[in-house]
Amino acid sequence: MPTDVTLSPATYKVLQAVPVNWWPIVEVEKGIADATGRCLADVRGRLTQLRRLGLVESRRVQTIKPQIEVRRIVSE
Repeated sequence: MPTDVTLSPATYKVLQAVPVNWWPIVEVEKGIADATGRCLADVRGRLTQLRRLGLVESRRVQTIKPQIEVRRIVSE
């Protein structure tokens, strides 16, 4: 995990709204957009930024209908 990361207040709010447990990305994006009043594209962009910074991780789940799940990384 990065040691020195400065986030904008809006990106930090998105980070705080990402669940710690694995959750479908579609539901996370929609929930954060509804809760913060931001557009879906803005939330997707901020989640992409957080993934690049190593603060959020994603995985592809192979089920009948494959989906991507995300979770917030918590330092222990």
